[in-house]
Amino acid sequence: ILAAFLRCYTVSRDLQWFYDTDFYRDMSFVQGILNGHFGKDPTYLGEYIWYNPLLTLVETGIVKLTGLPVNIVLIRAGSYLNLGSPLCFFGMLLFLFKERVALTGLLSFLFLASGNIPFYCTATYSPWIYPGSFTQFVFYLNIIFCYLAYATQKDYWFAILGVGVGLSFLGHMAPTVIIILLLAVLHAGEIRTALKSKQPGSIKKYLLQALFVFLPFVIVSF
Repeated sequence: ILAAFLRCYTVSRDLQWFYDTDFYRDMSFVQGILNGHFGKDPTYLGEYIWYNPLLTLVETGIVKLTGLPVNIVLIRAGSYLNLGSPLCFFGMLLFLFKERVALTGLLSFLFLASGNIPFYCTATYSPWIYPGSFTQFVFYLNIIFCYLAYATQKDYWFAILGVGVGLSFLGHMAPTVIIILLLAVLHAGEIRTALKSKQPGSIKKYLLQALFVFLPFVIVSF
């Protein structure tokens, strides 16, 4: 991870402006929040932004804390903020498997698997901060929460999972849809097993678990 960080840091440390118009759009979102217009679209008068706001809010917070210009934060913060993805990916593999699998998976994640595929189309680490790259870390944490919830059957893990899914929704839709589909499949399988074995008490428990996920998800999303 350190080797990857140093490479990304040397690429972006002296840059002041961007190669992609997406950054200029995001810069206008951050400036809009700084001007007290959170949620308003700076491009279309009277319209609201439909982009997920998590990354923009984080970038705005960094600008407020450091006093750096918006363009400097957006072009240089990716090397730091995107570190959450490889760290949480490694943590997920370490939690679910063993050290050897985790280290091999991390090596592939950072240097092998992406090949010539653009970083915004594959899971990897990059100095360029896009919502898809940044929000990966939440997805890997949600996989851990999902495992803990279904393995322990504790209600509080389902609630924590709901918070995680809500946070993912604020970051990017793709990992959110994937984790929701995963939850739907797992929950449907448990309810189907309970129906086959004629255990109405279990069905009630599974429906309550779904509610424990859904309510925190809605609250955090709002």
